[in-house]
Amino acid sequence: RGTVRLRAPSRERARVRVRARCAMRPNQAFDEGEDSEDEELLARKAMDARLKLLEQRLSIRKSKTGGVSSDRDRLFAVLEDRGAGSILRGWRRELDQDGALEIGFPEFCRAMSSLGVHIDALRLFQGNAEPQTFKLQDLAPQAAALLTRFRKWVKDVFDGPAAMFGAFDSSQSGIIGRAAFVSGCKENRAAFSDEELEELFNCIDFDDGGSVTPDEIVFLEMDPVTRDHEIFKLKMRSKFQRQRLLAYTYWDDGRQEVSKKHRRAQRAWHSTEFEKLPPLVCKKRVDRQQRFYRSMIMAHIEFVRHLRDMYGNEVRAWRRGLDPDCDFCVTKMALRRYLRHHDLAIDFQALWR
Repeated sequence: RGTVRLRAPSRERARVRVRARCAMRPNQAFDEGEDSEDEELLARKAMDARLKLLEQRLSIRKSKTGGVSSDRDRLFAVLEDRGAGSILRGWRRELDQDGALEIGFPEFCRAMSSLGVHIDALRLFQGNAEPQTFKLQDLAPQAAALLTRFRKWVKDVFDGPAAMFGAFDSSQSGIIGRAAFVSGCKENRAAFSDEELEELFNCIDFDDGGSVTPDEIVFLEMDPVTRDHEIFKLKMRSKFQRQRLLAYTYWDDGRQEVSKKHRRAQRAWHSTEFEKLPPLVCKKRVDRQQRFYRSMIMAHIEFVRHLRDMYGNEVRAWRRGLDPDCDFCVTKMALRRYLRHHDLAIDFQALWR
């Protein structure tokens, strides 16, 4: 009995303690509910991330099980869709804007990442004769053969794309439209159908602007050395144009600013980058040469004016002041001593030059 009497109060005391704890922490149930909701959100996010990763792995696994042909078919469909139905336009727009008709492995991987296409790029490259590059011929042999045939026709008939552009641009406007391109090819008896000519124009006009310029047909050159040289010149021209635009903007802002403390004034930390631009470097060099040339002319004028005031004319000044020993020459030290002796405030370096 003593044992029973002792257990019953202990249970009651435990119940009282639990009730007291709950009374002391009334927000515990609410906090537990919030924690459970946060855990559910985290679990859902983790599940979504795992599902996305599984989908990517499944797509890569399907491409691997399908082989190189399925990867090429998928890439062909994506490029044809990006080219609005033209595989040549899609190839140039997404992979080969320079017109080299081939692409390296790093550039290909970056392009596939931007397009969101999941294929086995390593296996696709290893299936080629040259694993370092992926060519248009490996993806679309018929389109590559069409473009090669057109290149040969341009070389045989016009001896280059520049002459072809001059022949097609009868109005000398600097651009060729689709109709002018098709009519020019037909007038020169090009052995291409209307569909092939449309596809070729889509390849040249890869940005779908409706017209082409001389810079856009450089890739039609057959000689690889000449083609690479022309493409390099185009890149350097665009780079130089951008540098000129940045230099002019920086120079114009500096010319119009009123005070260095103005809120629109040029920042000092920008000068380290902008002042290294080639146009600004050349302008500074020209300005420095012009200042030195002006100082040289002014020093010569002041020195001749002094000689005339002092001796009457230049010949007498030479015989009496500059060259009394008849050496018919004046050394640098002698001229410096003469200027110091007469206390002439003339720039000696500009006068000597």
